[in-house]
Amino acid sequence: MGRLAFPDIPEGPLRALLVELHRLHARAGRPSLDDMVKRQDRDLRDRFGRDTVHRLFSDCWEAPKLPLLYEVVRILATMAPGADVERMWDRFDRLWLAVERYEALDLGQGFLYDGVVADDWSGDHHG
Repeated sequence: MGRLAFPDIPEGPLRALLVELHRLHARAGRPSLDDMVKRQDRDLRDRFGRDTVHRLFSDCWEAPKLPLLYEVVRILATMAPGADVERMWDRFDRLWLAVERYEALDLGQGFLYDGVVADDWSGDHHG
């Protein structure tokens, strides 16, 4: 498919989460939106379409819905060589929680978040 557009958002935990999501998408071979939609769990209560996935990657301005994020991460992790779904879920859960805490504090963009970094693919980060 190629690269999905990255939203022009300032530094902070949401940007860190989206950087990791885009990296995982690249590791998975950059599957198309349609491919990701087709691979979603058929038993999901809230199924999603390509527009929802597109917004997650390219037009996300607040913490995404956790079930959507988990399912997209699961899909991409199963497609990415060497990725472990459970470890990816754990990593994205920590990133999502940092976004939630940041948004709850409502401190503006100058606030430093709790050290969850977007450059450690080893899975050994202990934010």
